[in-house]
Amino acid sequence: MQTRVLILAGGESRRMGQPKGLLNYHGLTQVQYLYNMVRSLQLEAFISCREEQKSLFADLPLITDHADFAEHGPISGLLSAFHSFDCHWLLLGCDYPSLDKTTITSLLMIEKEAFDVICYKHPDSSIPEPLIAFYTHSTGKKLLDFFNQGSDSLTGFIKQSNAFFMADANAVVLKSADTPEDRDAILSTKHE
Repeated sequence: MQTRVLILAGGESRRMGQPKGLLNYHGLTQVQYLYNMVRSLQLEAFISCREEQKSLFADLPLITDHADFAEHGPISGLLSAFHSFDCHWLLLGCDYPSLDKTTITSLLMIEKEAFDVICYKHPDSSIPEPLIAFYTHSTGKKLLDFFNQGSDSLTGFIKQSNAFFMADANAVVLKSADTPEDRDAILSTKHE
């Protein structure tokens, strides 16, 4: 079964004040940086966004939120991806500026068919990190059932799933940049 990558860039970025996928931490927009990284691993990748955001990422392969799932946050993108392709999905949020190849490839090395989800738990909080996670192809139907029961939290889905939690979580890599202060702190660290 093929693995594809979905880079989530469809958030409203209310706290950041601008699209997080268009921020520049590495000399490229964050979406382009992540896309290039996963393509260097020989993985097919798509950018997940809302219909009205298509022009922001017009030069990249897109999966826009399907009307049946829209307006529900990250689960909208993942359900739309499962609706588009029957495959395994590696889900990556665009708001993790320190995400690296090691973190990504570690997720891909676990026996996929034994679990619904493979993800990290944040070392500071022990909360599952749903936006740097591997969702097996059989998870698509379970996720849809979960959604149709009125739930849209990927963290909630992981907590009730047969999930494998990676032991070697890196707090720096799992730190999301959600506000201008987060962004500035990450940029200042890079220049020290």
